[in-house]
Amino acid sequence: MASMDWYDGHCWQCGAAAQPDVKGRVLCSRCRFRLAVNDLVLSGSRHGMEWYLNHCWHCEEAEVPPDDDLGLCATCRQDLAETLVAS
Repeated sequence: MASMDWYDGHCWQCGAAAQPDVKGRVLCSRCRFRLAVNDLVLSGSRHGMEWYLNHCWHCEEAEVPPDDDLGLCATCRQDLAETLVAS
Protein backbone atom coordinates (compact mmCIF):
# COMPACT_ATOMS: atom_id res chain seq x y z
CA MET A 1 0.00 0.00 0.00
CA ALA A 2 1.39 3.41 -0.96
CA SER A 3 1.86 5.91 1.82
CA MET A 4 -0.65 8.73 1.89
CA ASP A 5 0.28 12.35 1.58
CA TRP A 6 -0.80 14.46 4.58
CA TYR A 7 -3.26 16.32 2.32
CA ASP A 8 -5.00 13.04 1.43
CA GLY A 9 -6.36 12.78 4.97
CA HIS A 10 -6.72 16.40 6.07
CA CYS A 11 -8.97 19.27 5.01
CA TRP A 12 -7.40 21.39 2.28
CA GLN A 13 -8.89 24.50 3.87
CA CYS A 14 -8.40 24.22 7.62
CA GLY A 15 -6.23 21.11 8.17
CA ALA A 16 -8.74 19.12 10.23
CA ALA A 17 -8.99 15.35 9.67
CA ALA A 18 -11.17 14.72 6.60
CA GLN A 19 -12.13 12.23 3.90
CA PRO A 20 -12.41 12.86 0.12
CA ASP A 21 -15.88 13.51 -1.26
CA VAL A 22 -17.23 12.09 -4.54
CA LYS A 23 -15.36 14.78 -6.50
CA GLY A 24 -12.08 13.98 -4.75
CA ARG A 25 -12.03 17.15 -2.64
CA VAL A 26 -10.69 16.56 0.86
CA LEU A 27 -12.71 18.86 3.11
CA CYS A 28 -13.93 18.46 6.67
CA SER A 29 -17.67 18.60 7.29
CA ARG A 30 -17.52 22.26 8.39
CA CYS A 31 -15.65 23.41 5.28
CA ARG A 32 -17.77 21.18 3.03
CA PHE A 33 -20.88 22.90 4.43
CA ARG A 34 -19.31 26.34 3.91
CA LEU A 35 -18.50 25.37 0.33
CA ALA A 36 -22.11 24.24 -0.22
CA VAL A 37 -23.51 27.57 0.97
CA ASN A 38 -20.87 29.48 -1.02
CA ASP A 39 -19.20 30.84 2.11
CA LEU A 40 -15.78 29.21 1.68
CA VAL A 41 -13.35 31.83 0.38
CA LEU A 42 -9.66 31.80 1.13
CA SER A 43 -8.43 34.86 2.95
CA GLY A 44 -7.00 37.36 0.47
CA SER A 45 -7.82 35.19 -2.54
CA ARG A 46 -9.63 36.16 -5.70
CA HIS A 47 -11.66 32.96 -5.95
CA GLY A 48 -13.57 30.55 -3.75
CA MET A 49 -12.12 27.20 -2.68
CA GLU A 50 -14.00 25.22 -5.34
CA TRP A 51 -12.34 27.26 -8.09
CA TYR A 52 -8.84 26.46 -6.82
CA LEU A 53 -9.59 22.75 -6.72
CA ASN A 54 -9.92 22.54 -10.49
CA HIS A 55 -7.67 25.33 -11.81
CA CYS A 56 -3.91 25.61 -12.16
CA TRP A 57 -2.40 27.00 -8.96
CA HIS A 58 0.43 28.67 -10.88
CA CYS A 59 -1.25 30.64 -13.67
CA GLU A 60 -4.75 30.58 -12.09
CA GLU A 61 -6.25 30.48 -15.58
CA ALA A 62 -6.37 26.99 -17.08
CA GLU A 63 -8.52 24.19 -15.73
CA VAL A 64 -6.89 20.97 -14.58
CA PRO A 65 -8.48 17.54 -14.19
CA PRO A 66 -9.55 16.68 -10.64
CA ASP A 67 -7.24 13.65 -10.55
CA ASP A 68 -4.14 15.73 -11.39
CA ASP A 69 -1.68 15.32 -8.51
CA LEU A 70 0.25 18.53 -9.19
CA GLY A 71 -2.62 20.92 -9.96
CA LEU A 72 -0.69 22.38 -12.91
CA CYS A 73 -1.97 22.94 -16.44
CA ALA A 74 0.04 21.53 -19.37
CA THR A 75 1.67 24.92 -20.13
CA CYS A 76 2.83 25.53 -16.55
CA ARG A 77 3.96 21.92 -16.23
CA GLN A 78 6.08 22.33 -19.38
CA ASP A 79 7.48 25.67 -18.15
CA LEU A 80 8.44 24.08 -14.85
CA ALA A 81 10.10 21.14 -16.61
CA GLU A 82 12.11 23.53 -18.84
CA THR A 83 13.17 25.57 -15.81
CA LEU A 84 14.35 22.46 -13.98
CA VAL A 85 16.29 21.21 -17.00
CA ALA A 86 17.93 24.61 -17.53
CA SER A 87 19.16 24.83 -13.93
